Amino acid sequence: MRQPLGTILRTQGISHTSRPSPYIQVQADETIRTALQLKVGAITLYGRQNVLLDSAQNTLARVLEILPP
Repeated sequence: MRQPLGTILRTQGISHTSRPSPYIQVQADETIRTALQLKVGAITLYGRQNVLLDSAQNTLARVLEILPP
């Protein structure tokens, strides 16, 4: 939760590419507020869907990234 997955892969020497797709806007629910340690209330957050691929274009991960405010 402190570093993007792509950064972790890179620091571990795992070659990959990133293919971000739709960018999203979401209202933080209780699960998201807890994960991001946010106060209660209506908070709009932004993020994106992303696919991380290895050098052979195999899928390493499909992720939904939500940025803290």
